[in-house]
Amino acid sequence: LVYLLHYWVIYQRRILFFFMMTVAYITILDTFTPYDATFAVIRIVLIGFFMLGLLYLERIKLMERIKLSKTSVLKWFLPLSVLILAAVGFGLSAPKSDPAWPDPVPFLKKITNQDRVSAGESKIGYGNHDESLGGPFQQDDTPVFTWQGKERTYFRVETKDTYTGKGWIETDTGMSYQLSGGKVENLWFDHKVSTERSTVRVKVDDHYGYNHVMYPIGAVTIQPKQAVSLEMNGNTEQISPISEQAGEIRNMGSYTVTYNSPVYKLDELRKVKVRNNSEEYTFSDRYMQLPDSLPERVRTLAIELTQDHNNMFDKVKAVEEYLGSNEFTYETENVTIPKNDEDYVDQFLFETKMGYCDNFSSAMVVLLRSAGIPARWVKGYTSGEYKEAGNKNGSIYEVTNNNAHSWVEVYFPEQGWVTFEPTKGFTNPAEFTSTDTKDSGSESSSSTEKTKEEQKEEKKQPKKEEKQK
Repeated sequence: LVYLLHYWVIYQRRILFFFMMTVAYITILDTFTPYDATFAVIRIVLIGFFMLGLLYLERIKLMERIKLSKTSVLKWFLPLSVLILAAVGFGLSAPKSDPAWPDPVPFLKKITNQDRVSAGESKIGYGNHDESLGGPFQQDDTPVFTWQGKERTYFRVETKDTYTGKGWIETDTGMSYQLSGGKVENLWFDHKVSTERSTVRVKVDDHYGYNHVMYPIGAVTIQPKQAVSLEMNGNTEQISPISEQAGEIRNMGSYTVTYNSPVYKLDELRKVKVRNNSEEYTFSDRYMQLPDSLPERVRTLAIELTQDHNNMFDKVKAVEEYLGSNEFTYETENVTIPKNDEDYVDQFLFETKMGYCDNFSSAMVVLLRSAGIPARWVKGYTSGEYKEAGNKNGSIYEVTNNNAHSWVEVYFPEQGWVTFEPTKGFTNPAEFTSTDTKDSGSESSSSTEKTKEEQKEEKKQPKKEEKQK
């Protein structure tokens, strides 16, 4: 290399080939390795242009067989310096778009279905590729959006209905229909389910790279501040700008969602029995799909977990509580990707027993379908972290990439879709009530009358907790 450089620079007075090769080499290093070439590229371009200009002068002297005085060389060198410095200064000060891929390596490995992704390469956050789940990820506190409201809720982005054994896909994209005046026609709940009208005001971060709407289940109207028409995919239930506007809008900016927050009655849910024939459901077997390659022990486990219960709700809670038991561990780093002959859910349930939301939610959907219960996989964001008190419209919360999440929705005939949360450490935002007392989503049994002694103990309890605090 030294010999070639010596020959081309000293004898040929040419450097363009080596200059271009160096820039290409440095940029490849910057893209595919941890090396940061930000200043190296600037330095190389600066030196390279100076060398191109000076070597061109040397070639002129050689071809014309002339000798130039120092003054003449200076007259060549000064305008060259001004032009190069002006170009570099303009390049540094000009606005630059953010990278489309913060790190393209995890993306490339996922779309090529490589067996392993080394720890620390993937970052948590929303993505379009769910067909190959698994592998570790890094935490990422990049802001996604802030929202203001009076009660915490999960924000849906889309659902997937087809499990492949490795992840989730949408085999039928479905027909999209335009939301006239921002009104959502989707009926998530039956008219028997009581609801409470609520409103959230969402402000998407300027750097967020997707133009879909994040909305709570039960959305009634969506009112964007910018002039944009929306459409909903009939299958995935993703809401985004109509195709004519999609390419012009980076993200949704600010918008308001009015939604009906459901309050499920445990007594009504427990009246629902599991039907033997999946075709009795209005949507046929779309949410009962399972791959032929699913190991039989997964189906056997589903039957064992649910056979002692005589209604759908208790069967669902049995699966949810099993995944929340001490047999499973929430883990983000030491998580493997199933090999070609392994099933993603089977590996999690019987081999590793550790993972994050994708593992828990996928496992619950597959177990429920194996037990004859229609369910679907939902992805979006949790409610995030409390930011400030806000005003009469409610408190303000911040959602980051760390809050990207997946959960489960189960279909109850004559009730509708009900949210469940199998992932350890997460709380179901859905509200369940019995005859007199409201229970949280994590409660599995209905409230019973409490004895006077129990009531006395509860009155004493806050004092103990206060003293400990």
